[in-house]
Amino acid sequence: MHTIYIKTHNKTGLKYLGWTQETDPTKYQGSGTYWKSHIKKHGYDVSTEIVCQTELYMVALITAMECNEKWDPKNNEEFANLQDEDLNTGLRSASTRELMSLAKLGKKRPPRTDRK
Repeated sequence: MHTIYIKTHNKTGLKYLGWTQETDPTKYQGSGTYWKSHIKKHGYDVSTEIVCQTELYMVALITAMECNEKWDPKNNEEFANLQDEDLNTGLRSASTRELMSLAKLGKKRPPRTDRK
């Protein structure tokens, strides 16, 4: 099952657009670097809104693309996303995802200089 969701931190209001194949997406905390750092600092007091749940990868992919277009989470200060939600990462092997995650450890969120 593919699930597209938006998590919202109940205390700070910060949002995170994500995708998972976990059985219970409400228990899945998300994997974004900045989002995980925010959770570590403020605690996991989060609401989860399910945007789409489907068995069909292409439906989930199209929904993720529509969400990226609608909210532009990587450039929207309301969201913790550092990049667009990309379901193609789910096609990478677990070892590749682990290496990518390790490569990002310790990196700071880039400043948003393109704001009004």
